[in-house]
Amino acid sequence: MRFTSTIFLSILGLLLLAGCGRMDNEKIKKSWWKYGSGYHIGDALRFDDNNLKGDTIYRNDKPIAVITYCGKGMFRNSAILELESITTGESGTYHDKGPQ
Repeated sequence: MRFTSTIFLSILGLLLLAGCGRMDNEKIKKSWWKYGSGYHIGDALRFDDNNLKGDTIYRNDKPIAVITYCGKGMFRNSAILELESITTGESGTYHDKGPQ
């Protein structure tokens, strides 16, 4: 009985992880992002090739933050963008509001 429960929970965990996908930069650039909480770099974010390179966010050609996660969870309707300040290490969250 214990073995069966372990297998069931393992399969359930894998299915939940499979539903949580990280967004690539092209999808991040196609959306605009509204401030949620924590580290604040603007009320709304829009990205292009000049201000998003890899996982680093730039302002005036200087790196200011790193994206630590961006994606949809299993039980979320929209994606979230989690970032961290390069200088302070403070974390912040922004919410996907659809195409620009």
